[in-house]
Amino acid sequence: MGKAIKHIKSPGSPKNNPFTKALADKKRIADALCKNMPLKNLKDIKFVKPL
Repeated sequence: MGKAIKHIKSPGSPKNNPFTKALADKKRIADALCKNMPLKNLKDIKFVKPL
């Protein structure tokens, strides 16, 4: 997962690229949810998908 995100970010700055910015926001949200929720609940969250 980490390698995929680095690969996507490398062509341009995440600040200037809406796609990478949205991806980073989703990852940050997913990380927060992982910390605050039991793992079994993650299956119910639609936007958390492996890259």
